[in-house]
Amino acid sequence: MTGADAHSWQDWQWPEWMPRTVRREIETCWSTPALWLADAEKAGAPELGEHVEIRRGKHDLITGRYVHFRDRLARLVHDNGVVSLLYLMLSGDVRWVMALGEPR
Repeated sequence: MTGADAHSWQDWQWPEWMPRTVRREIETCWSTPALWLADAEKAGAPELGEHVEIRRGKHDLITGRYVHFRDRLARLVHDNGVVSLLYLMLSGDVRWVMALGEPR
């Protein structure tokens, strides 16, 4: 089950690409998948796993899959499994994502 109708984490099916550490962070922070997904919607977050590209400076491009965490905080899972911390910015009709740290 992968939707707002999942009432417990035992009912939730995580995508295979999701690192276990990110899963644990979300499950520790949120009591149910439905609450987590409702918070993502409230924040105007991209869909779980949506491919995002973040430009840092003129030439540095960071890409990966978006994972909502809490409020406007998120994780970016790179193709190699590395995870970056993100902050979702909303200003009127403008939506952009800012990387808060270097991938490790």
